Formats: sequence, structure tokens, C-alpha cells
Amino acid sequence: MCAQCHLAPGVDKSELYEGLYPQPPVFHKPEETFWIIKNGLKITEIPARGIYNSDEQISDTVAVLSKLKDMTPEQYNKQPRLLVARLFISIGIFFKNLI
Repeated sequence: MCAQCHLAPGVDKSELYEGLYPQPPVFHKPEETFWIIKNGLKITEIPARGIYNSDEQISDTVAVLSKLKDMTPEQYNKQPRLLVARLFISIGIFFKNLI
């Protein structure tokens, strides 16, 4: 979900990425990343994850994201998909609450 806009190691820029305005931000500071994940950003497609995820889960996400810039595509593909699983659980809860 996040990699579609923010990319990931080995993920090429797509038409979707190229057409985004404003361009997806690059997060440099862990505290900034935490706040944005927790609260979302208005006028973007970044949802507020703090509604569905605990601070601990968001901190885990920030820790993984902070390592992405140094990962090769091979290392990225070997990472456990726990983060992705948590995200899909959150999305499921979100959609369940909409029904």
C-alpha cells in the first residue's frame, strides 16, 4: 500500500508515482515519520493509522522504514511480512467500521 506512492527498494517509479501532486514526502526524522503515520496528512492519501494501530505498532513501522533506505531489493524481499500483515489487519478493521 505505502510502496505504491513512496516506493521501496527495487520498486520502479510508476505512472501513479509520477502523477502524484504533491510528490510523496521522504521522511528523514523518526519523530516526524511517527507523527505522520499516526495522524495522517490532510490533502494527501496518507491515512491516520493512529486510529487503528497502537503507538508501539507505529514505532515498529517507523523502525522498519528507517532501515529501508539502506536495503537492497534482495534484503527487502527477505524481510518478514509482519508489517504488511499488520497493515492489512488495520485496513480490514477500517472497512469493517465503515459497514
